Amino acid sequence: IAGESIRFEATAADLEDPLDVLELRWEFFALDGDRIDPNPRVPNPPPVTGALATDVAFANVGDVAYRAIFTATDRGGASASQSVEIFVLAQPVQ
Repeated sequence: IAGESIRFEATAADLEDPLDVLELRWEFFALDGDRIDPNPRVPNPPPVTGALATDVAFANVGDVAYRAIFTATDRGGASASQSVEIFVLAQPVQ
């Protein structure tokens, strides 16, 4: 529900680099259909770096779909990303 925190968690591992040196980044984007909306009604939540888990509250602008993307990058610049799409409701389902 919009305005309430949603917890996102991920795991990351690298064969050469320990977890504490990986660059970790969460990004959140409003969607327009199945694509990232270039002009969302309100700014997207800011990126979060350096964490495997984060709590994010989305603005109450009606029912909006978002894509959350987690990326881990090693010292050599190799990276991997995973994403999940969520639907944030303006009001609870009755």
